[in-house]
Amino acid sequence: MKTDEQIQAREERTALVSKLVGNYSSADAIDKQPGMRDSLANIAAGHIDSLSYSMANWGGSGELADSKGLFNYDEKHLRDLGESGTANFLRALSSDKESYDTVSVAQQTYGSSLMAAQGNHHDNALDAGLHSVSMHGLLDQARSESIGEEFAEQAKERNKELEKQGEWRNFAVGATAGLVVGVASELIIPAGAAAAIAVPLAFEVAGGAAETYMATQTIDWLDENEYKNDQQAIEGIQKARQDGQYNAMTPLLNYAAQHDMSPTEVRALVSRARGTYHDGGEYTDTDDVRGW
Repeated sequence: MKTDEQIQAREERTALVSKLVGNYSSADAIDKQPGMRDSLANIAAGHIDSLSYSMANWGGSGELADSKGLFNYDEKHLRDLGESGTANFLRALSSDKESYDTVSVAQQTYGSSLMAAQGNHHDNALDAGLHSVSMHGLLDQARSESIGEEFAEQAKERNKELEKQGEWRNFAVGATAGLVVGVASELIIPAGAAAAIAVPLAFEVAGGAAETYMATQTIDWLDENEYKNDQQAIEGIQKARQDGQYNAMTPLLNYAAQHDMSPTEVRALVSRARGTYHDGGEYTDTDDVRGW
């Protein structure tokens, strides 16, 4: 940026981004305004440098680690958006696949360019690449949790339908009290479930006893037919993580190939990257607070 006007415009934009980061810290806040998500994702992509810089101050280490120098803070006129606010903002964006994709691609591109900007400073280039890996870990963990939540919501909806069928069974048996259980069950068992429930045809029970009996059968039926998509959720999360890890490592592996790093050096780099990736995920891991 060469002119005062350009610098001022940049500072005004980053000031706006700072307000957006503070105001849109959850998926609910974003989705309350239709169309806002795409705009925020594009804004985040356009300011991925400031967002990335804001996550480079773990435990207050940024000054001694010269994060400003690594990110060329002054010349690029970056803004510190705050570690916590940035993590929440990126978590909220990652709850949706399209906005996640927008930010993830921007981070991969920025990670590569930040590495290239270090010139012949090999250690700095690797540090820049590893920080980018950490950012991918942050984004990917948030996306994985969102996928898990989506599958959990689907399971809840399917099981609500099963519960409705169970309630109908109880209602119907109350209306037909006095009939033999065998006859009643033929009338009220949900379609397709008759083969799954064996009701002794010779067992005659009337009134409250019939309701109790059929309620017990209903519970058994619900237990047997409970909709579970745990495996689908696991596979979806695993696929997202594998894709995310590949995207995270691409800048580093490209750098390693271009600089003829030895297999031993690459293995050491991958080991560091793996740890950094998981460290980044800690920023958006909500295992201790989520309720699904």
